[in-house]
Amino acid sequence: MGKYDQNQSMCAKEVASFDNCYKDFMTKNLEKSKNAGELPTGDRARFTGEQMNGYMKKFAAGPRKGSYLPDSAYNDMWKYKKTT
Repeated sequence: MGKYDQNQSMCAKEVASFDNCYKDFMTKNLEKSKNAGELPTGDRARFTGEQMNGYMKKFAAGPRKGSYLPDSAYNDMWKYKKTT
């Protein structure tokens, strides 16, 4: 492309071939990582549902089982609500 001043239309066949190769690589790489059980890495990694569940199982669950407060616990909350 340097020969054609970065004009992709002059190298359309080569650019299309590269794009197809890259797409094939990405799909094969994604399938391979799913099958191997590897987790994606990086700042912008995306997990499937199964991968996220596996990742979260590595962390210990807290001792809390959940608690629900009665509605009366929230009555005072409305006194402090800002009015603007």
